[in-house]
Amino acid sequence: MNKIPVLVILLVIISCSPDRRAANDEDLTQYVNPFIIKARNLTPDNKYVSSVELNGKPVTCYQISYRDIMQGGELVFEMTDAAEE
Repeated sequence: MNKIPVLVILLVIISCSPDRRAANDEDLTQYVNPFIIKARNLTPDNKYVSSVELNGKPVTCYQISYRDIMQGGELVFEMTDAAEE
């Protein structure tokens, strides 16, 4: 997997997710499962992604679906200090 800065990946996830706000601003957290994003070994030097897992399974493409996000779970980025050539 090519290593790219984690910020780019997070911006893509956010930009691809439709805005699901309720018209009356009701609290929707009771209807959805939490979706947690973690970055292991994240430091100022470790700014590249070496691998990504979604609910313990490797993510091999550069996208996850809106459905995956809404089902909840955990997206984990393994960070490193070296970019692949």
